[in-house]
Amino acid sequence: MEEERDDNEQALADAMTCAREFVVQQLQAGRRTDALSFALAFIATDLGLHVTQGRDPLGVMRTALQGVLAAADAFMVGRQPEASSDTGAALRRGIDAVPKGTVLH
Repeated sequence: MEEERDDNEQALADAMTCAREFVVQQLQAGRRTDALSFALAFIATDLGLHVTQGRDPLGVMRTALQGVLAAADAFMVGRQPEASSDTGAALRRGIDAVPKGTVLH
């Protein structure tokens, strides 16, 4: 059970690293932050709906909103890591920021 938790936490950290690196590259290329934010939110939701096709789409919305809440919480309490740091892509709260039963897609 602990090994599965470690694998899930590592998968989340890896995904966050790749996504942050992509965002930094896009910003350095001159992309507008509002357009990039919308595109990322749209794509994440669209991906979730395709992956969970045939199941309750509210779970996708719940997962997306949980990510928004985790980011807002980290930002508000001063734990927001720098996007360019080596460890900045990992959520400080790790997999614990994702409520039990949440479908990660």
